[in-house]
Amino acid sequence: MRKINLPIKLVRKLIDPLFNKEIRDKQFVVDSLMAMLPDYQLEMFIEISNRTKFNILSKGEHVKFKPTGYFLDDYDEDILIDKGLYKDGYLYAYIVEDDSYSSTFNPYSHKMKVFVYLWKGDELEMNKVSINTLELISSPKCDIPYFKLSVEEDEEIIQV
Repeated sequence: MRKINLPIKLVRKLIDPLFNKEIRDKQFVVDSLMAMLPDYQLEMFIEISNRTKFNILSKGEHVKFKPTGYFLDDYDEDILIDKGLYKDGYLYAYIVEDDSYSSTFNPYSHKMKVFVYLWKGDELEMNKVSINTLELISSPKCDIPYFKLSVEEDEEIIQV
């Protein structure tokens, strides 16, 4: 996802309309919010508030994401496709925790730690990585081709 830096005046203009005009000192509230949030959280807040829809993700939820170019360097893309772990440019994973130091899960964290399903040698491999929350798309486990293939293989064994 492409990121750009915005001048503080523009950020203030983007945040200002989100607050009710009836607030006694609206400018103070906007300035306070901007001061309390670190830049990465402010970026996340602006992104969420300007989207028409934002799906909140949960710990343990299965997701998919488009990996960056170097991510697959150590893996055979064709094998990942054959195993049902990579489809239409997406890898599959599940959320382990948010990427903060808090002891409680924050679904609004700017990054999530996920276990990515990968194939190395002759077995499934799980790699823990941090991914930008806005790049994660919910994907039920039953929609992940790898798990569909596993169920079909089990059914074939039972039928024999």
